[in-house]
Amino acid sequence: MTNQDDEPKGSFIKVHTYSSRRHDTTVCRTQIVTIIIREKRELIWDMTTNLA
Repeated sequence: MTNQDDEPKGSFIKVHTYSSRRHDTTVCRTQIVTIIIREKRELIWDMTTNLA
Protein backbone atom coordinates (compact mmCIF):
# COMPACT_ATOMS: atom_id res chain seq x y z
CA MET A 1 0.00 0.00 0.00
CA THR A 2 2.71 2.48 0.93
CA ASN A 3 4.66 1.52 -2.21
CA GLN A 4 1.75 2.53 -4.45
CA ASP A 5 1.36 5.85 -2.62
CA ASP A 6 5.06 6.72 -2.94
CA GLU A 7 5.35 5.88 -6.65
CA PRO A 8 3.54 8.92 -8.15
CA LYS A 9 5.29 11.31 -5.76
CA GLY A 10 8.71 9.95 -6.72
CA SER A 11 8.06 10.27 -10.45
CA PHE A 12 6.65 13.77 -9.97
CA ILE A 13 9.76 14.85 -8.06
CA LYS A 14 11.98 13.37 -10.79
CA VAL A 15 10.11 15.28 -13.50
CA HIS A 16 10.16 18.48 -11.43
CA THR A 17 13.91 18.34 -10.78
CA TYR A 18 14.54 17.55 -14.46
CA SER A 19 12.50 20.53 -15.64
CA SER A 20 14.15 22.87 -13.12
CA ARG A 21 17.59 21.68 -14.24
CA ARG A 22 16.68 22.36 -17.86
CA HIS A 23 15.46 25.82 -16.81
CA ASP A 24 18.77 26.50 -15.04
CA THR A 25 20.81 25.55 -18.11
CA THR A 26 18.61 27.74 -20.31
CA VAL A 27 19.12 30.71 -17.96
CA CYS A 28 22.88 30.09 -17.91
CA ARG A 29 23.02 29.96 -21.71
CA THR A 30 21.03 33.18 -21.98
CA GLN A 31 23.37 34.94 -19.52
CA ILE A 32 26.46 33.68 -21.36
CA VAL A 33 25.06 34.88 -24.71
CA THR A 34 24.25 38.27 -23.20
CA ILE A 35 27.78 38.60 -21.81
CA ILE A 36 29.33 37.60 -25.15
CA ILE A 37 27.19 40.15 -27.03
CA ARG A 38 28.11 42.85 -24.51
CA GLU A 39 31.84 42.08 -24.84
CA LYS A 40 31.61 42.10 -28.64
CA ARG A 41 29.84 45.47 -28.56
CA GLU A 42 32.53 46.91 -26.29
CA LEU A 43 35.23 45.49 -28.56
CA ILE A 44 33.60 47.03 -31.66
CA TRP A 45 33.13 50.30 -29.77
CA ASP A 46 36.82 50.35 -28.81
CA MET A 47 37.83 49.68 -32.43
CA THR A 48 35.62 52.46 -33.81
CA THR A 49 36.79 54.98 -31.21
CA ASN A 50 40.43 54.11 -31.90
CA LEU A 51 39.90 54.54 -35.65
CA ALA A 52 38.12 57.87 -35.24
